[in-house]
This record gives sequence, C-alpha cells and structure tokens, in this order.
Amino acid sequence: GEIQKLLGLTDREYFRSEVLKPLLEQGLLYPTVPDKLTSPKQRYYSVKPEDAKK
Repeated sequence: GEIQKLLGLTDREYFRSEVLKPLLEQGLLYPTVPDKLTSPKQRYYSVKPEDAKK
C-alpha cells in the first residue's frame, strides 16, 4: 500500500502488525472498509470520516 511504500517498508505482515494495527487501535487511523481490513479497496483516513465532513 501507499503508506507502507512511503515508509520504505517491504514486509507486508510487519507493516500490518507493527505499524498499521497499533495506529488503528489508538484511533489515529480509520479504515474506509472497517469490516474487511485487507480489502483491495481499503483506504485509511487520519480523522474520522464523519469529522472530515464538518
């Protein structure tokens, strides 16, 4: 994904477990498809989607 590439990380599993998962758990990133985190259409926002519309 774009975030992984931007960070220069090549191992997808490492990125998911050590970077993405903690950011999601801390509420710093929000998925567009919360029920399927591995969806090819998945995107992430740094603010809650409902807050971005304000």
